[in-house]
Amino acid sequence: ITWEDIGVTSLGIRIALIISLCVIVLVLVGLYIRYWEKDRTVWERASGKIKVCYLDLIQEAFSSRKSEEAIYVIPVNTAFDTIVDDAKQIDPLVAPKSLHGKFIKKICEQGFTVSELDKRIEESLQAGGYTPVAEENKARGKGKKYDIGTVVTIRGTRNYYYLLALTNYDKHNKAYCSLDDVKRSIESLIKYYDQNGQGIKLVVPLMGTGFSRTSLSHEDSLRIITSLFLLNANILAGEVDVAIYNGDKDKVSIEAF
Repeated sequence: ITWEDIGVTSLGIRIALIISLCVIVLVLVGLYIRYWEKDRTVWERASGKIKVCYLDLIQEAFSSRKSEEAIYVIPVNTAFDTIVDDAKQIDPLVAPKSLHGKFIKKICEQGFTVSELDKRIEESLQAGGYTPVAEENKARGKGKKYDIGTVVTIRGTRNYYYLLALTNYDKHNKAYCSLDDVKRSIESLIKYYDQNGQGIKLVVPLMGTGFSRTSLSHEDSLRIITSLFLLNANILAGEVDVAIYNGDKDKVSIEAF
């Protein structure tokens, strides 16, 4: 088909049509990357891979349809509290809408009791050789506090969960951590995964953007976490997925990675 066949004889109109088509293609590609592309590989070699992706970590971690075994990282407070409170409680402990709170709710739905979860946390702390570094000054919850970056392994019915000590609580049980705490936690997680991961896929959420009150933007958190894994890529033996919650696509794009 020629220009004459479709009745376009003017050179100016031809150029305008070509430019318009190019713009439409670029817009469609941009929309695909932003709204439909689910993941992007940022580094890969024979024994390891680092990806950034969009997913609901809790939904995937407890999905009955998912057959592939994986390790899901759950940021928690340094006392590994397991009491999930609602807004009616004065000085509540674990927020129900945090990953910490959602994890406790979901794993209890799978048949765990809170006392059993506490027992497994204590067993993992002892197996890892961790000792408390301080006593918590709070009326409720656990009284022993562990180092930032302490990792506890919980075996679920289908997957593993790494509970990563990220935040401290103030006297009103409000979680907080610094940028250095986020970096320290990630570095500790990387070392722990290198020693214990056995090549199983690791799924890491963004940290420091919400309940931890670090005030990091979603993009800053993504860059910090991804950069730290890239710096330690030489010891990675397995796939690492840095996960952005599906509902936060408008806050950070994987296009730059």
